[in-house]
Amino acid sequence: MRVVTIASQKGGTGKSTLAINLGVQADRRDGPVAIVDCDEHRGLAQWRLQREAERPVVAELPEEGGIGAILEGCREAGARLVILDTPAGTPRPGSVIAQAIGAAHLVVMASKTGFLDIMAARPTAEAIAAARVPGAVVLNDVPARSAVVEGARTALAGYGLPVCPTAVVHRVGISYSLLTGQSLAEYDPRNPGVEEFKKVWSWLKGRLGHVAQHR
Repeated sequence: MRVVTIASQKGGTGKSTLAINLGVQADRRDGPVAIVDCDEHRGLAQWRLQREAERPVVAELPEEGGIGAILEGCREAGARLVILDTPAGTPRPGSVIAQAIGAAHLVVMASKTGFLDIMAARPTAEAIAAARVPGAVVLNDVPARSAVVEGARTALAGYGLPVCPTAVVHRVGISYSLLTGQSLAEYDPRNPGVEEFKKVWSWLKGRLGHVAQHR
């Protein structure tokens, strides 16, 4: 079982949106996936209530046992991949965010292209380095203008993490899909964003394969 943690100190970077859309892609292509809602606001849990499909499984972090307990439960249930969707905030030692980072085979740092988003990424990048786990950056909910995206990609690469070559562009259809308890691929299979999520997952899967070979 592999564990992918999605983290970002700054709110509004689309961590849950990534968790949902990558989780659906991975479940379709690579087997049973569990997405764990680690945020006390329980946004993923609300999405699940709107959903008709049973997979991927969406679980909530238990009050007792924390990250270790939920991962053990996912393992016993036969999950091949667990995606930990963490809340916004500083990954202080002992926090849920820090625990999720430490438990991961790969940490995905979500970021937009804005100056404040890029500056706020530093604590998460430092926590990934301190935990000595592999990390990667995914540019999410970005404008279609390539110059802005490339500038952000260059700036984020300065944190020493590889940046996914595919960025997820802001699309209204993504918001509509969440309202109906679906991923974009389920809501509008022909939407260009579906291919973006596919490419992001393929790239991240390659990073996970690299980790497996060197652990």
